[in-house]
Amino acid sequence: MMINVQIDRVVLDGVPVASHQMPLLRQHLAAELGRLLAGGQDRPAIPPGGAVPVLRTRMPAAGTADAAGWGEGIAGAIHRVMPR
Repeated sequence: MMINVQIDRVVLDGVPVASHQMPLLRQHLAAELGRLLAGGQDRPAIPPGGAVPVLRTRMPAAGTADAAGWGEGIAGAIHRVMPR
């Protein structure tokens, strides 16, 4: 099975990650979201062309500015609010 997900824009307010660490955050976000979507965790398929204009979620506060952890956390938040 092949899953193609296109995320045009992710707006992050209040994420304590330095701008030079954003590429690492994006890398971890993409890898974790791919892992979650490939896991087949009882999530029906999104119909072809099933674009979603906005997904909003809140992240629990984190005490560290860890780009990898934030990327994985954001991927989990996106996965939780994706249409079922």
